[in-house]
Amino acid sequence: MIGCRSQPHFPLSLILSCLTLLGCGTRGPGVEVDRQPGSSGMLPVTWSPALGLKSLGDIDRRLTEPWDVSFELRNGNTGATVQSCAEYLAFRGQRVGVEPESDGPSLMRISVDCLAIDGLRNAKPARLSSIGMFHLTMDVLRLLPPELGPVVSDDDEARVSLASRAGLSWKAESPNATVHAGENDEIIITEPHYITRLSEMARADFSGGGRQQVMIRSLTEGINSSWTSARLFLLDQEGTDVVITVRKRYEGPGFQR
Repeated sequence: MIGCRSQPHFPLSLILSCLTLLGCGTRGPGVEVDRQPGSSGMLPVTWSPALGLKSLGDIDRRLTEPWDVSFELRNGNTGATVQSCAEYLAFRGQRVGVEPESDGPSLMRISVDCLAIDGLRNAKPARLSSIGMFHLTMDVLRLLPPELGPVVSDDDEARVSLASRAGLSWKAESPNATVHAGENDEIIITEPHYITRLSEMARADFSGGGRQQVMIRSLTEGINSSWTSARLFLLDQEGTDVVITVRKRYEGPGFQR
């Protein structure tokens, strides 16, 4: 396997050239790659095989492909049966309930990948990457912001927002959190009351600025409760900041609990 080691005194241009030519740090194991015409020398768009995409031209097919299960959504007095990503995303921007309520966690886990597939519409090869060496490894908590962890209440939202603005990492905010490897390149973070599973879903220039960004899926569930969340984040790294920045949180329909 070709490796690439950078020393602190190497110029940034040389490091980026190494990353571009050899692919160091730009691809994790088991990823799909889209090499667009005219993108030679750029960092290609990559995505997880879990998304079921053959290419970026396959997005519309995947969004309309029927699921193996269906869900009943309620929006006020209106009900609808949802059995594909496209049908689910049609409710984006609305508050919906799931009937029966016990189906909610299953729909969350399935539908978060719909957001990832749809988000790849904006994916382009990147010219450079300040986040290229970032991967989900055992020491990742010192690099990730606390937003990717459990956020159960408004108080939690305010707490992690304040910690992130202060430049604190997930590890600094939750020092008792532990990490171990899961299946299919995911990592599992265990805290006293919650377990979070993180997976890398894609890498690309999603904002049009030329820089590579990383799309991360966060699945959290309570250890002794039924609380569940499934969220999708776009991460970037600015300048010399150690902690990765949340550039965007992808939003689907809001779930009524």
